[in-house]
Amino acid sequence: MLGKSTPTPAGEYTLIQRLTSDPGYGGDVLQFHETPKEVFAIHRLFLLNPKQKRLERLRSPNVEDRFITNGCINVDPVVYKRLMDCCSTSTLIIK
Repeated sequence: MLGKSTPTPAGEYTLIQRLTSDPGYGGDVLQFHETPKEVFAIHRLFLLNPKQKRLERLRSPNVEDRFITNGCINVDPVVYKRLMDCCSTSTLIIK
């Protein structure tokens, strides 16, 4: 399950590309942590619910506005592409 109510765990992770059939995530995510019940990932900003105004909130200078999910890290599609480009060796360490 992506996007649960658990805060993003602190730590050092290897990113692993995972495919997802959920249309809101663009086909894939970069998983960085997993528990028996949850997957924590970096993914493109989920835009299928316009009422949430996620794009506007992500770009806001107010930190509280940018709190979009619990656990996953939402990024602009351009940022996601850059992460994928540097992840071409299938191992990317984020410190």
